[in-house]
Amino acid sequence: MAEMKCEACGMSFNSREKLMDHAMHMHGMGNQPEMESKGGKSLKRIPIGGAVFGGVIGGIVMAIILAAGGMMLGTGAVGMFMVIGMSLGAGMMAAASVGLVLHFVVAIVAGLIFGIAIYAIKPFRNISSTRGLGLGALYGIIVYLVFFLPMAIKVLSPTMMHLMGPKASMMMGTVLAIAFIGHLLYGLILGFTTFFFARPKTGTSRGVTA
Repeated sequence: MAEMKCEACGMSFNSREKLMDHAMHMHGMGNQPEMESKGGKSLKRIPIGGAVFGGVIGGIVMAIILAAGGMMLGTGAVGMFMVIGMSLGAGMMAAASVGLVLHFVVAIVAGLIFGIAIYAIKPFRNISSTRGLGLGALYGIIVYLVFFLPMAIKVLSPTMMHLMGPKASMMMGTVLAIAFIGHLLYGLILGFTTFFFARPKTGTSRGVTA
C-alpha cells in the first residue's frame, strides 16, 4: 500500500485511518473527513450568504429581462412591474415601485428556499459548479411553473385585460415566454452563485493528501 503524507507536517502513514487520526488530533482537522466525498466537497451549513446574493443578482437580471420585454411589447420598461403592483391594489403612480419591490422580495425569499433545500436534501450537498447550474435551472423552472404561472393566469392576466383590453390576450403568450427566460436565467445565476460561495476556502481543504 502506498504511503500517505500529511502536508501540514510531512509525516507519512501506511493507512488513511492513521493519517486522518493524526490530522484530527495534531492539526485540529476534525471536520476534514466529513467534508470529503466522492464528488468533491460537501456543504457543511445552509449557504445563506450565497443564496441571498444569488437571489439579488438573479433578480436584477430577471428585472432587466422583464424591462426589455416590456419595451418590446410597447408597455415601457416598467410596464410589467406596474401590472404586478396594480394587481396588488397599488395606485397608478406607485404601482411600478410596488411591483419592483415585490419582485426582489420574492427573488430573495426564493433564493433562501433554494439554499435551505439543497442543504436539507443530502444528495444535493456535493459542491460542484455543474451541479449548481443544473439544480439552479431546475429550480428556476419549478418557481416559474408553481408560483409565477398560476399568478400570471389568475392575477396578472385580469389586470392586463383591464388596462389594455383585448390586446392583452394577444400579448399574454409573449409575456409568459419572456418570464420563462427570466426565471431560467435567475435559476442558473442562483445555483452557480450559491455553490460558488459555499466552496471551502483554499486553506481549509489542504493539509491531508493521499
